[in-house]
Amino acid sequence: MIYDNPGVDTDGDGYRGKYRVCIESTLVDGEWAFDYDTVYYQGDNVPDFKGASPPPPPELWVINPYPIGDTIRSLVTPHVTETNAGEVTIQWYGYRSETTKDPFSGEIDFEGYRVYASLTEELDGFAPICSYDKKNYNRYEYNRFAATGTDPWELNDLPFTLSELQDLYGEDFDPDLYPIDNPFYWEGTSYYFMPQDWNRADLSDTTLIHKIYPDQPPPTTLDHDSAWVYYRDEMTDDGYFKYYMYEYNITNLLPSQLYYFSVTAFDFGSPASGLTSLETRPNKNYIAEYPQNQNRLVESGGLNVVVYPNPYRGDGNYKDDGFEGRGIGEAPDERIRRIHFTNLPHKCTIRIFSIDGDLVRQIEHDMQKDHPRSMHHEWDLITRNTQMIVSGIYYYSIESEYGSQVGKIVIIL
Repeated sequence: MIYDNPGVDTDGDGYRGKYRVCIESTLVDGEWAFDYDTVYYQGDNVPDFKGASPPPPPELWVINPYPIGDTIRSLVTPHVTETNAGEVTIQWYGYRSETTKDPFSGEIDFEGYRVYASLTEELDGFAPICSYDKKNYNRYEYNRFAATGTDPWELNDLPFTLSELQDLYGEDFDPDLYPIDNPFYWEGTSYYFMPQDWNRADLSDTTLIHKIYPDQPPPTTLDHDSAWVYYRDEMTDDGYFKYYMYEYNITNLLPSQLYYFSVTAFDFGSPASGLTSLETRPNKNYIAEYPQNQNRLVESGGLNVVVYPNPYRGDGNYKDDGFEGRGIGEAPDERIRRIHFTNLPHKCTIRIFSIDGDLVRQIEHDMQKDHPRSMHHEWDLITRNTQMIVSGIYYYSIESEYGSQVGKIVIIL
């Protein structure tokens, strides 16, 4: 059976179906008073399939609505430390994740965030490296009238926050003291409590997921336009609520490797009905980035270009080490070979010459400043004549508005 409920705008296009306006008139103190009501008698021709779903994923990109409306930048910021270790700072905006109602239950059931990293964009490659979830508890109530053979402990409510439980049972109440083997007795009923998730709710530890603005209270209004006009101090310069801005730092990464970073949102499900927590897929919300120096660091610090692997060896086993061939699928070895240039300005020209000075390849590197991978470019070891390179010593030059650099590449095939 397919349901198409009258008056329900399923696809969000503003059309709720066919309707009639009914008018009722009443004589009050010698004057006619009219009352109007809109009655929908047909749906919007879109089936009303509604099921539980996870919260929307947080935003990893900034699209600046004020004042110009089209400035786009990534919230993933990489750099290389003094010890040549790669680090990445991931920021995200969780407004939609934390304020969107579940279409099935009608509740705001946001529970927390998880940060993932992967060496591939495939779902199976993503591994969680940190998580945050609200400090809340499921309250199980003992039903002494439960049928024989059934579990007398029943879960009848949504998870309670700690403050909600302390409002019920006193300001010193600690639900962690009352697991199933030590129930809490209150007004003739026994209860026990279990954390909804891990209750990793500390947002002050900067080595974990934390707030960028830890002292920022919740917004006065959730309307972005009104807040921008009347409560500017509650918003970032990009027009985002400070309260929903988060950050996590990932350290000890290999600068030479391309990583895929994702932040997901998950809910608390519906424990009373047996519905487990739902989470957005990490491979649907990721940014691919090298943990290398951003353009602004390269350009302001005059950093030298780095080329790797150098020397390049045909027997170097680079594919198995993840330096080449990732995401290409099955292809001959000569078609997946790569030499990498990093510490590049966002716009430059890369030229490779033979030892005799002949131009082998010219590459135009033209990226938005500090865009993901804008400090990095690959050469596929193919000449400008679409031929495979041969063993030898080659020179490269990097030219940009910030100056020129030259270097040597050794290729052994």
